[in-house]
Amino acid sequence: MQEKQKKISENRELQWDIESIIRDVLRQWWVILLVAIAAAALTGAYVKMTYQPQYSATTTFVVGKSGFSSNTAADNLNSAKSMTERLSQIMQSSILKERVCEKLGLESFDADVNISVVEASNLMTLTVKAKSPMLSYRMIHAVMDEVTVLSGELMENISVRVIQEPAVPMEVSNPLNVKKEMKMAAMLGVIAMVFIFAVLSYNKDTVKNEDEMNKKIDARLLGTIYHERKHKTLRSWLKKQIPSLCIDSPGLSFGYVESVKMLATRVQRQLDKEGKKILLVTSVSENEGKSTVAANLALALAREDHSVILVDCDFRKPSQYKIFELPEKDRKQIDLGLLLRSKEPVKIKTAGIEKKLKVLFSVKPHKRMMSREVTEYLETVLNALKKVTDYIIVDSSPMALVAESEVIANLADASLLVVQQDVMEACYINDTIDQLNRTKGKVLGCVYNNVRAGLIGKSREYGHYYGKYGYGYDYSRYGYYGKKTKQSNQSKKQEE
Repeated sequence: MQEKQKKISENRELQWDIESIIRDVLRQWWVILLVAIAAAALTGAYVKMTYQPQYSATTTFVVGKSGFSSNTAADNLNSAKSMTERLSQIMQSSILKERVCEKLGLESFDADVNISVVEASNLMTLTVKAKSPMLSYRMIHAVMDEVTVLSGELMENISVRVIQEPAVPMEVSNPLNVKKEMKMAAMLGVIAMVFIFAVLSYNKDTVKNEDEMNKKIDARLLGTIYHERKHKTLRSWLKKQIPSLCIDSPGLSFGYVESVKMLATRVQRQLDKEGKKILLVTSVSENEGKSTVAANLALALAREDHSVILVDCDFRKPSQYKIFELPEKDRKQIDLGLLLRSKEPVKIKTAGIEKKLKVLFSVKPHKRMMSREVTEYLETVLNALKKVTDYIIVDSSPMALVAESEVIANLADASLLVVQQDVMEACYINDTIDQLNRTKGKVLGCVYNNVRAGLIGKSREYGHYYGKYGYGYDYSRYGYYGKKTKQSNQSKKQEE
C-alpha cells in the first residue's frame, strides 16, 4: 500500500511539465478566442444597457471661524481638518438630504455628494453628481444653502464663504467607453480560460515526457520518435496536401529518420533474442500514429536486407495503401479482407523506393471481420509466411476501439504498443498492456510517438546539427543505408 501511494506521489510530481501545459493551452486556442469574444460582446451590451450619464456641478468655498478675513486664514488652517470632517457628516446626513428634497420638490435624493479639502489650506471643494445638468446645478445650490444653515445650527463660530460659484455642467462626467470595458473583459476571459486549461492539464495523468514514460508505463521503452512537421511549405498547407511520413519520402529530417532506425534496431534485437517473428503494432486509441510506425519499422528492417512482410490487419480503417500511395488501378482484387473471407490466395505487393518491402494491403473497411473461419485462415496465412520471411509486421486496429485486435494479438508472437505524447491517460495505457499480456502476443515494448521537444526544454542536438549543415536532406533523398553499405564495401576493397 505504501509503495502504491509512493508511486502515485511520484506520478503527481512528474505531472508538472511546463511544455505540456503550454501545448495543452495552445490546443484550445479557439475556445479561448471564443470565450474572449463572448465576454467582450456581453460586457459591451451590459455596459450600454446599464449606462447612466452623470453631470457634475462643482463649487469651492472657504471654511473658517466667524469673523473670517484674509489676515486670519493661517489661524483657520489648524481647525480646517476637524471642520471638514464635521461638514462631511452634515452633507451625508439624512437631515440635509430631506431638506434638499423638500426645497426642490423631489421624492428622493438621486445624487452623489463629495467633499474634499485642498491640501495645506482651508479651501474645500463640493461636487454634486446627478443624472441631468440642471438637476446637478439646482442640487448643489440647495446643498450649499442647507449646509450653511445646518452648520450654523450645529457648529459654533463657523464661517462658510463661496469663492467659486457653480455652473451648469455642459459635458458628462462619466463618458461611455465601451471599447475599454470590452478589452478588459476579453483580457479577463483569456486569463480565466488559460488558467482553467492549465489546471486541467496539470491534473491530467497522461504521459508528458520520456521520464514519465519510464516511470508511469508498465512496459519497456524501445524508442522515441519525435514530431515531424508534415507541411514543409505554405503552399502544401494551403493545398491541404498530407505528405507521407515514410522514411523513403524526401525532405524528412535526419532526426526523424534516425529515430526510426534506432527503433528498428532495438525491435530486431528483442525479436531475435526471444526467437519471435510476428510483431503486432497497435495503440490504445486512434490517431496515435501506429500505422506510420508499423510502415516505417517494416521499411527500416527491409533496408537492412531482411525479408519483411507488412500485413495491414486494420480492417475497420485500413491506411497502409494510403501511406504507400498505392495507385487506384492496383487496388482491385488485392483487398486482404475480401481475400480472407473468400479464402482465396493472398496477393503480396512490393513497396518502398527500393521495392524490398512486401505488403499485404487492406483497402475496403470491413465490420465484424474476425469470425472463426477468417481467424483460422489468417492464422494459416501468417504461419505460411513465417516460414519464408524473417519478420512479419502486423498493423491492427486500436485495442480500445475494436475487440478484434485482441483476436489478432493471439496470432502474433509479440506486440508493440504505440503511445502518443500527452494523449491517453497512463491508467488506460497500462490496462491495454495488461490486456495484450494476456494474449499470445505479449508486449515487447512501447514506442513514444510524435514527441514535441524544444519549446523551452532540451532539443535534439544531433538533429539540429545535421540539419544545420544540410546532411538531413541528402540522407532522406538518397538513402542513408544504401550509401553506408556502398562506402563500407569500398573500404573493404581498399583494405584487401
